[in-house]
Amino acid sequence: MSELHPYLKGMDAAERVAFALAYPFAPPSASWALVDGKARPFDAAAARAAAEPARTAVIAYGSNASPQHIARKYGGRPGIVPTVRGRLEGFAIVHSAKFTAYGAMPATLTRAEGAWADIFVNFLDAEQLERMHATEALGVEYVFTPLPKVALTLEAGLRPESVHTYASLAGAFAPEGEPIALDAVPQSGPFAATRHAEAQEQARTRLGVEATLPAFIDENIREPAVRARRIAALKAWARPVEV
Repeated sequence: MSELHPYLKGMDAAERVAFALAYPFAPPSASWALVDGKARPFDAAAARAAAEPARTAVIAYGSNASPQHIARKYGGRPGIVPTVRGRLEGFAIVHSAKFTAYGAMPATLTRAEGAWADIFVNFLDAEQLERMHATEALGVEYVFTPLPKVALTLEAGLRPESVHTYASLAGAFAPEGEPIALDAVPQSGPFAATRHAEAQEQARTRLGVEATLPAFIDENIREPAVRARRIAALKAWARPVEV
């Protein structure tokens, strides 16, 4: 077995699978901030930090909306990561046609006429943005891109001059020709939504893997070469994302 992703250290197989299927790790229903490594309610100090001109506003539509996951990414680093809830129009949040090293089938966003999604925005300083790029495998798994003329309404009256996002290079998982929306994200649009476990099950079925779903997920975690082959094969049911 190859070395496990750091998030999974000390976990047994059942715990690893449960962790993978917990994606996107329960994003909250209100704005929040990571302060010196701990999640806190969004307050005046967080609002001031979010309004700093040097910060980059980054759409967080999957696990980056989750306090527990952002805490994992930034550890005990000092500083504040304001994370503001809002509504993004004209986009859907869908499953990506890939598997992460910790076993999840992650999200991506894609344009969808008439759609809206309740998302978050991470307001990152230069050091935080560099760290986020590293965790997103920039240029390998995701591309970082601006969203010009985007219809975005944020809590706390914040109006960033520009916003960016990460978009999956693997594309959207579209086993029946259309992407599958994440049911964990409040949204409305043209794509049917499903649970993360169901999206994984559809991937397992399309790939012709006879193992149970937990065994399929744990093999993706434990065996990077197997995971890479499956991601390559999943391209047959991938649809390029539009941003």
